[in-house]
Amino acid sequence: MADTDAPPPACRERWAGFGFLLIAIVWGGTFPVVKDLVERVPPHALVAARFCLAWLVLSGWAWGRRQAWRPGLLRAGVVAGLILWGGFFTQTLGLQFTSASKAGFITALNVVFVAIMAALFLGKRSGPKTWIGVAVATVGLAVLSVDFSAGLTGLTPEMGDLLVLLCAVLFAAHIVVVDRLAPRFDPVLLAWVQMGTVAAVATTSAWAFHGGMPGVLAAESAAPLLYLGLLATAGALLAQVSLQRFVAPARVGLILSLEPVFAALFAWMLLGERLAPSGWVGGALVLAGVILAELDAAHQEAAPQTAGKPARAR
Repeated sequence: MADTDAPPPACRERWAGFGFLLIAIVWGGTFPVVKDLVERVPPHALVAARFCLAWLVLSGWAWGRRQAWRPGLLRAGVVAGLILWGGFFTQTLGLQFTSASKAGFITALNVVFVAIMAALFLGKRSGPKTWIGVAVATVGLAVLSVDFSAGLTGLTPEMGDLLVLLCAVLFAAHIVVVDRLAPRFDPVLLAWVQMGTVAAVATTSAWAFHGGMPGVLAAESAAPLLYLGLLATAGALLAQVSLQRFVAPARVGLILSLEPVFAALFAWMLLGERLAPSGWVGGALVLAGVILAELDAAHQEAAPQTAGKPARAR
């Protein structure tokens, strides 16, 4: 018998869309939080603490789904987890040397890199909108990262911008890899193994380079780390996996593309960062390129899939 109390599909889709907007807001808030926190906690220790918390929170959920474990899941999760660790470490390290606002827009380029990698390695053809988006986003990256007012010396991108750009490449590689693995394995268990891998590698690195986890247990680090580990990583993943079946993947991508906008907004509110006019122009071009790539992906979707895009942990 049908559940008469269940909300109609249109209502569920609206609420799910609002949920993804909240995820974009939470993820946007991570940039100024990490920017501030990394001044006190080394990048290795920060990534370790964040993912240890997320892994512990997800352990109960993963245990409940243990019957879905399949041969090869551990190896797949470790490989994807190593790529994910590289993405988060380069992003966290890069935020020591660039602004949270710029980092948000540069990280968003992972959508563009996904299209390029899918064409190169998966044989997936991209439409003209994607390649126009690539060109627009590339111009935007140049405008965002280069200080044209400083003459020839300003034409060299900052180290932080290059590290975050590498982060965007690694996030794109992670999405492409998980896209191949997701149909074979339970998404929650796959995410749990990945988070455990990131936590293990980052913790080992923290002890190797710093002899421990300096700054993690300081009182002023508690709230930011809880925000990153529980809300922005474990909580966002739980929400994404729960809501994604109600919203078309293309719409999810478009909503989440607002993340760098919220990153810039929170960076202004919390850190007092102000992008130069050229920075806003560059950021707008990057965002336009990302949206063009997302629209092209929407056009090429034959039918919405239950899993949608691979769940991302930010």
